[in-house]
Amino acid sequence: MRWLRAVSAALRRGEEGTVLPLIAFVLVTLLVFAAFAVDLGAAWAQRRSDQSAADAAVMAGALNYLSGSTTSEDVVDTVRDYVERNLGIPAGSAEWISCTDPDRPADYAPMTDSGGNTMDCISLKQLDTETRASILRVKVPDRVLDTFFAKVIGIDTLTVSAAAEAEVGPTDPGAVIPFYVP
Repeated sequence: MRWLRAVSAALRRGEEGTVLPLIAFVLVTLLVFAAFAVDLGAAWAQRRSDQSAADAAVMAGALNYLSGSTTSEDVVDTVRDYVERNLGIPAGSAEWISCTDPDRPADYAPMTDSGGNTMDCISLKQLDTETRASILRVKVPDRVLDTFFAKVIGIDTLTVSAAAEAEVGPTDPGAVIPFYVP
């Protein structure tokens, strides 16, 4: 039995302190996986909220534009009102004025608000001026999320954005109307 203790002690020499680096490595690895789960999950949820708000705002703005009795300012006000109701971004905030849409196609013209500010994130492409057929594009201002676990690997914030487009125009009078026989 004594010889077993001697052999065990000889084997353990030189291995003192190896557990600490191993625990540190496992802890950092777990924090990285937590960053993927928690921080990217929060960013995905915020992106989904932003996309829903952009979808609702572009539909409301497009229907407002199609009514024909509205101006560019009315459409912008409608879009910003819907985004404010869904995301809490105030309609007259600096976030809208400083918002840029780098993915906006060149043939989309930015709209203006009632204050004369050009809204790069709310743009319109005219398809037919007589029928007011057009495509409205809305990009929600970027949202910056602070991370919790990703700070361990040097990522302090995540930026989330969403955009939506709606095409509006009169219906084709020659189109077949769906019907059924009861």
